[in-house]
Amino acid sequence: MGKSVALLIALAFLASSCAVAYCSVTASSPNTWTVKTSMNVARAYFGVAVVNGKIYAIGGDEGSETGNCLTGTSMTYLVVNATEEYDPASDTWVSKTPMPTSRALFGTAVYQGKIYCIGGYNGAAVFYGPDSWNWKTEYYDVGANEVYDPATDTWQTRASLPTPRFSAATNIVNGKIYVIGGHTMTDLWRNFNLNEVYDPETDTWTTKTPAPFNVSSPASAVVDGKIFVLGEDPNANWRNIILIYDPATDNWSIGDAAPVSHAATAAATTGVKAPKRIYFFDENRTDVYDPSTGTWTTGAPAPTTNRLIAKAAVLDDVIYLIGGRTGQWGYMTFMYPSTLNEQYTPIGYGNPNEPTPSPSLTPSPSPTPAPSESPTPTPEATPLNTEPAVSANSLAAVSGASVAAVGICLFLYFRGYKLKRR
Repeated sequence: MGKSVALLIALAFLASSCAVAYCSVTASSPNTWTVKTSMNVARAYFGVAVVNGKIYAIGGDEGSETGNCLTGTSMTYLVVNATEEYDPASDTWVSKTPMPTSRALFGTAVYQGKIYCIGGYNGAAVFYGPDSWNWKTEYYDVGANEVYDPATDTWQTRASLPTPRFSAATNIVNGKIYVIGGHTMTDLWRNFNLNEVYDPETDTWTTKTPAPFNVSSPASAVVDGKIFVLGEDPNANWRNIILIYDPATDNWSIGDAAPVSHAATAAATTGVKAPKRIYFFDENRTDVYDPSTGTWTTGAPAPTTNRLIAKAAVLDDVIYLIGGRTGQWGYMTFMYPSTLNEQYTPIGYGNPNEPTPSPSLTPSPSPTPAPSESPTPTPEATPLNTEPAVSANSLAAVSGASVAAVGICLFLYFRGYKLKRR
């Protein structure tokens, strides 16, 4: 083999190796889903938080809902205090010290590397006789404020929430934790528009301007120092609507109608690796809200259909949709707690400054079906970007082959060079 030919082959394989290495970095396409390792404890209505590159799933409700005329979003008395840590780098879950108070539908916020778990509900099955089937579930509002330190794997109790309640929108802005709205069991499921604020530095609570409407969902997110909350408009047939709170001025404004139901969960991207958007997930729908323009677009549907009340966590502008309940609901309901962990790469990931896409038509809301309805199966998810994914094993194999080929070519070259010199 001639020296020039050997060198050309070596350079070609080196170029292919570089191309493969590049593909391994950009293999995750925007607006696509990937299934990751599941949690150990199946549950819904738990709390999630991100600290130092790890995702924490805390507490929740591990009950199932089966029978006639059920919605699939009900609470049960089977609340837990399990704490699990997920490492996306290794795609593994490990158990940590349980939360002191078993509860579900509480709020979470992170301050100085610690996770604050506030409010929620608990429950118990109570026998009221005299027949063996005379049982009922009693629910209790929880005001507990318990703080988890991942660095030491320990818990600490702080000042309780002044108005015990569950399903409140909980967010942190400038070192203050805002607990907005929620429900109470002590007043026939009354909804709140309360806005109670916790200062972790002083361990004290204050009250701020309440929301203009009751807030019936914990779906909320912070963008540019403002809190965006999913509420209900009593003046428009209780439609879902975005409410916007500015902590700097203690003022509220009424935003846009939302095409999502009260069972949705929300997560915001930061603008660092993906454009600033708020993503709402409900069943397998992905609805994307642009706070700067008030417009909605539709993202790729999640792989799992008929999945309700999951929780969303954001790490490096990648979203993880975890837990919830799966099954079917309607006239006959069979909904079971889930361990699912599905990763979503947001629209525009890798190009955070890209132009805003043209808004899609605002989709109609997807409320929980009435008892007499039978659910219509949602089509299986198809990513909008159909670029094939490249597996790590394939990349390693191709890279290894390229390196081997380069080595052979260089060996032939230098062997020919030595023979020539003889």
